This record gives sequence, C-alpha cells and structure tokens, in this order.
Amino acid sequence: MQTYHDNQYSFAVNYPADYVLLPSKIPPQQQPQPAHKVQFLSKMLAQSDTAALQPPALAIEVYDNPNQQPLEVWLRANGLLPASFTSQPYTLAGASGLQVSNPQQLAPNQFNYLAHGGQIYRLIPLGADGTQMIGSFTFTK
Repeated sequence: MQTYHDNQYSFAVNYPADYVLLPSKIPPQQQPQPAHKVQFLSKMLAQSDTAALQPPALAIEVYDNPNQQPLEVWLRANGLLPASFTSQPYTLAGASGLQVSNPQQLAPNQFNYLAHGGQIYRLIPLGADGTQMIGSFTFTK
C-alpha cells in the first residue's frame, strides 16, 4: 500500500501499490463544482486503450462549505440528495456524515459524504478496492 497525502485539503488515504492517481478532470457542467478531485485507478486499466472510459476505484471530491451549513442542508441545497435517493448516518475518520444511495443508477451508486471544517468530502467507491481505500481515509488536521 501507498499513501496519498493532501496537505491543502487535510486528508490522507491508502491505495494499492498497483494503482495510479488519475489527472483530475472536472467537467464544467458538473454542479456543484468541486474545489478539488482525486481519483485512483489500477495501472493496468489506466494503461489500456479504454482508460478514459474506466470509472475509478475511488474518487474523492472536496467542496467548499464556507458557511459550514449542516451536511444534509448543504446536500439538499446543491441537488445531491433528491427525494429518490436513500440516506443513512455514516461515520468515518471521526466525522459524522451521510451514506447516500441512488437505487436507480448502476455503479457507482453509493456516495459517502463527510463535513469537516469548511469542506464537504464526497467519497465514491467502486468495488472491493474502493471500499478498502475508504476504510483508510483520515483527516490530517
């Protein structure tokens, strides 16, 4: 395992040695716009002809929450918790959050949200490796 440290957004996460960090491409149409995005994909898939089409095993998006709105209020205000989604309380890295599922979407359809400081963290796992990586997520401040 290797560890990715993000000093600007104060988190760290472990990822398998045979994974790479993907360039962070945030589509301009994505709303709300994350301030930061990190994605992890296996080297084998990243080097394939279909690399651009492969979903990452784990994506972490960080959104600014300067007014420090409560998590559920922020999610609803930004269209990330519509009535058709289900949610349940979630705790990770000592922070309370929400695990949100979209039963109408194939994978990924589970989104883990945490509020910490002035940010909202969205962790999107895909498969066993993504779930394992989330388990190692920590805040560094």
